[in-house]
Amino acid sequence: MYNVVKRDGKVVGFDLHKIRDAITKAFDACQKQYNSDTVDFLALKVTADFEQKIKNDKISV
Repeated sequence: MYNVVKRDGKVVGFDLHKIRDAITKAFDACQKQYNSDTVDFLALKVTADFEQKIKNDKISV
């Protein structure tokens, strides 16, 4: 799949679960109700939105 280039230059494998976890934490921090289908949809949407920014199978964050 894709690799992610971290700010410190470290290259790690892309992990959709990390995006899911971040979205879940955001909902929790705002004390908003959500379900796993919503989180899954948003994680996939985020991934699709940055897909055009991928160069050489690498994502910079």
